[in-house]
Amino acid sequence: MSETEEAAGATTAEQALPTFYSRPVLLDSRRHSKMSLQPAGYGFTRETISVYLNAVEFGMASKFFPIVFAEGERPTPVAILGLRQGRNLFVGEDGTWTPFTYVPAYVRRYPFILAGSRDAEKLGLCIDEDSGWLAEGTEKPLFQDGKRTELVEEALKLCTAFHRETLATEAFSKALKEQDLLVPTRADVSMATGEKSSLSGFLVVDLERFNALPDDVFLDWRKRGWLPVIYAHLLSGSNWQILVNRAAVAESH
Repeated sequence: MSETEEAAGATTAEQALPTFYSRPVLLDSRRHSKMSLQPAGYGFTRETISVYLNAVEFGMASKFFPIVFAEGERPTPVAILGLRQGRNLFVGEDGTWTPFTYVPAYVRRYPFILAGSRDAEKLGLCIDEDSGWLAEGTEKPLFQDGKRTELVEEALKLCTAFHRETLATEAFSKALKEQDLLVPTRADVSMATGEKSSLSGFLVVDLERFNALPDDVFLDWRKRGWLPVIYAHLLSGSNWQILVNRAAVAESH
């Protein structure tokens, strides 16, 4: 399933749930009238080694993670968070995200998500009731006097922006595919222990093909603001060594 479908809330029984979400339900002033949000950190990402990334995030994310495209009918950009299955190198055992590193918006919006049809006007704000973040109380309420609190309004703004950027990213990824710029590759890394590891099954922009783009396409992409996104993606390839270094530190403890 594509991230756009996830952002649009593909949460029916026939469709797979988005990563991290187990039971997203529509926020309701009666159902959740006495519920309060109790954030429990980023432990829910502990076993995830890649997470969806919108194009607008590439600039910040490229400072910390390799950015690649997952193979599929519609290539999906993701940030690589680890080298071994089940080990996110940016989250500690206590659920804290590594200080001063970027937290992708896909992660930050949790446990909220927009759900409904692909028509943004028909999307509704949902919350994952299996997140472990909900409890009765008034510390960080979801509703007061039957109205959404500022906390919920901010979550709605974040999820709405995420949905909008996801649609823009889908157009960007589609253009990359149409111009045949994405090529399969793999990352071969040497761990501090001397062990060799290879990650594959993803795509990257081929620099030679990118440089050979027709002038009219290149100018159009410049107007769309896609060139800095591509450059950030290309530069992020140097971050594989950062993951190796982080893995070495993690394994030494």
